[in-house]
Amino acid sequence: MEFTRQKVAEAMELGIDPLSDRGAPVIDDLVHRFAEVLARTPDTELRDWMAQQFEEAHDPRVERYWRLVWIVNGWQVVPNLIPVYPWLIQALRNDRDA
Repeated sequence: MEFTRQKVAEAMELGIDPLSDRGAPVIDDLVHRFAEVLARTPDTELRDWMAQQFEEAHDPRVERYWRLVWIVNGWQVVPNLIPVYPWLIQALRNDRDA
């Protein structure tokens, strides 16, 4: 997730539109990395699943819940992903071919 946050944040800082041709390689790379880790095919079905997962996690209450779980359990607290979710979700929902 840190790699995802970093890549999307960089794209946002560069002003890359998630629906543009410049955004396509960013999201394609992320989808392929998730596919590899999850042992899935990097297709439209995976993109839709990823978008759904990120949409559900975009709730600040969910983010706060996980932050508290990490703190209580003494686990590493990961950086907040809320700022990158809209870009990521929009890029994943883009109708272009996977």
